[in-house]
Amino acid sequence: MKPNGRLLRRSGLFPLAGPEALRPGARGKALPWRALLSAAPQDARLDAARREHLLHRAGQQIETLVSLHDRAATALPSPAPPLGAASAAATGKETPP
Repeated sequence: MKPNGRLLRRSGLFPLAGPEALRPGARGKALPWRALLSAAPQDARLDAARREHLLHRAGQQIETLVSLHDRAATALPSPAPPLGAASAAATGKETPP
């Protein structure tokens, strides 16, 4: 059994949690490219244009993950009311906390 209590299906929050989990990795991937880019002027072996391209790609990946996260967040269904709230609304009586 998976932690979400489901055996075969994904959790309803997976579309939101997936991009959240991947974003730190994408940011971490950009760090070495940034460091190598700053070292490129002192080392002829480092092609600055290639490092700029790789840093740009990492930035695009981060933007894509942010976009996917935002889209998933707006698509989440509204939370269901508490169990007692539905019956209280139907009967007009409040339930004790």
